[in-house]
Amino acid sequence: MIINVMEMFRFILLMPIFNTQLFQGSNVYNNVILLIRIVTIVYWFGLFITRQHEISRGTYYLLLLQIEYCVVTIINNGWIEGALKNTIGLVAAIMIIDIYINQIDKLLRYLVIYSYILVYGNALTMLVFPHGLRTVISPPYPPAPMWLISVSNSLVFWLYPIMLFLLIDYRVHKSRLSLIAAFLAGMMNIFSDSTTGLVGSILMLSIVFLPNIKKIVTPFKLGIISIVLFVMIIIVGNVKIFEPIIIGILSKDMTFSSRDVIWANAVLAIINKPLLGYGALRSENTIRLLGVFPNGIIAGSATHCHSEYLQVVFKYGLIGCIWLFIILFAILYRTSRKGTDVSYIFGAGIAITMIMGITEVFTYPLFYFLVGFAYVFENVEELAEKKYNNAPNSFMFRL
Repeated sequence: MIINVMEMFRFILLMPIFNTQLFQGSNVYNNVILLIRIVTIVYWFGLFITRQHEISRGTYYLLLLQIEYCVVTIINNGWIEGALKNTIGLVAAIMIIDIYINQIDKLLRYLVIYSYILVYGNALTMLVFPHGLRTVISPPYPPAPMWLISVSNSLVFWLYPIMLFLLIDYRVHKSRLSLIAAFLAGMMNIFSDSTTGLVGSILMLSIVFLPNIKKIVTPFKLGIISIVLFVMIIIVGNVKIFEPIIIGILSKDMTFSSRDVIWANAVLAIINKPLLGYGALRSENTIRLLGVFPNGIIAGSATHCHSEYLQVVFKYGLIGCIWLFIILFAILYRTSRKGTDVSYIFGAGIAITMIMGITEVFTYPLFYFLVGFAYVFENVEELAEKKYNNAPNSFMFRL
C-alpha cells in the first residue's frame, strides 16, 4: 500500500480539532497540538499566497471576530497569552475547511475516521475501565473518572459534533457503521453526567429518526426558540413554567446548580463593558467578576459564564455577539430554505447547540469547525445528490 505523504499531512492537521482531555495534562502533547495548529495556519497562508485558494467567508468572519477579541484583550490589559492561544486554536480549525475546500468528501471521510476512533475507543474504555482510566481531581468539582475523550460531564463537547459528522456520513455514503457510531455517541451523551448532553442528544436523535418533525420544526425556528428560552430562563429568570421538566424529568434544582447567581453576576459584568466585552481574562480574574455569591462564598466553578450566550457577550461584547449570531442565523436560514436531509442535519445540529448553549459554554474549536463546515455544506449535498439521486427523502433507520 502506497501512503500519500501530503494526504497523511492533511489528515494530521485535523488532530487538534479533536483535542481530547485525556492527554491535555501533558506539556509535550499540548506543545505538539500547538505546533500542528501553527503549521496549519502557515500552510493556509502558503496556499493563499500561491493563489491555490481564496479566503472563504467563514474564515473571513472568524478572523475579524478573533482580531476584535485580541484587540479588546490588549485594551483591557487582559490575558494576552490566553487570547493568542484561543485565537490560534479557533482560526486553525476554521482554516482546515479552506484547505479541503475542493475535497469536501475527503474531509468528511477523515472526520469520520477520527470519529470512529473516539466513539468506539471511548465506549471500549468505559466498558473495560468503568471507573475511568484515571481519576481527575479538579476543585471545586468532585473527583471524576477520565476516559479516552474526557470526563463524563464533558463528553458532550466532543460527542455531539461527532454525532453530527456521523449522521451526515450516513446520509451521504449510506454507512451503517456511521449510523451505529452516531447512535452510540448519542447514548453515551444521554447516560453521561451532563444534562446538556442528554437534552441535546435526545433532541437531535428525535429529529433524525422521526421525520415528521422535519415538516414542523425548521432549523431557523429552532434558533428562534433558543433565543426565547434564553430570555425566559436567564434574562427574565422565569423558570417556574419549566419546573416539571427540570425537577420531575431531569432531577435538577431550580437554580440550575447555582448557575443563576453566576448568570446574574455575568449580566452585571456585561453591563459595565457592553460593547466590546472583556476579551481574555485569567481564571482568578473571571471568578472575581462572576463567582462572588450574596453570602460571601466565592464559587471556584465560575471560570466562565455557564451560558454560551452570556460568554460570547462577556468575551466579545455586543458587537462580537451580534456578528456571531448573524453568521449562525444565516446558516439556519439557508439550511431551512434548502430543506434537504444533509442541510437539515447541519442546521438542526447548530440550532440544538444554541439551545444547549443556554446553560453551557461551547466556545471550542470543534464547534467553530462545525459552523465553518456548515458554510460549505452545499458541496456535500451535491455529492449526495450525484451519487445517491435515488435515495429516499427520509434518512430513517435502514439496516
